[in-house]
Amino acid sequence: MTSKRKQFAKTPISIFFSDDQVPKKFKDTSFEEFYSYSVLKTEEAILINLKKISNLNTLQKNHRLLLIGLAIRKFVKSGNFFIEYFGCKKTDIKNFFIGWHLAEYSFDKFKSKKKTKKNNAKIHFESSSEIKSISESYFYVRDLINTPANILGPKEIYNSAKKYLKKFDMVNLKSGKSLEKNFPLISAVGIGASANRSANFLRI
Repeated sequence: MTSKRKQFAKTPISIFFSDDQVPKKFKDTSFEEFYSYSVLKTEEAILINLKKISNLNTLQKNHRLLLIGLAIRKFVKSGNFFIEYFGCKKTDIKNFFIGWHLAEYSFDKFKSKKKTKKNNAKIHFESSSEIKSISESYFYVRDLINTPANILGPKEIYNSAKKYLKKFDMVNLKSGKSLEKNFPLISAVGIGASANRSANFLRI
């Protein structure tokens, strides 16, 4: 177990990778079965058995752990939680936390009425600032992807990135003849575009 119980957390989410790790009092209890995991929700704890992914390689395990974190966030809906992790050396629990936070994403940029949060589940963990930074970066990119091309062109993407990445140095913006000379293939993508939609290249 890699995480200690926090005083402010109410309910543990215990994550196992084999039946042998599951506490005896839950051995004969039926878990709800999903594709990559089994889950049991009781008044005192939430138990997740990941034996179904135990034979996957390192990359696959960590990817599934992220997806499971996202699914469990939607599954619990409310409450305060912390993690008891009985994991393997090939997995990083940070992926579960990232998945948990990615469940918060919604694209409501053009909605007149913002969506009210229905899921107020919270999870307590160390390195929360790192997880928050990763999640915010994901949300930023998802917003760019979901914004229609007639609203978000190369210039708008540049201005958006400049604002979002203000703590980084943004150098070597190439456009027009400079782009055509140094990056002809990127320049070719923008052939035929209007002046305000011409291709740009930016290195951060």
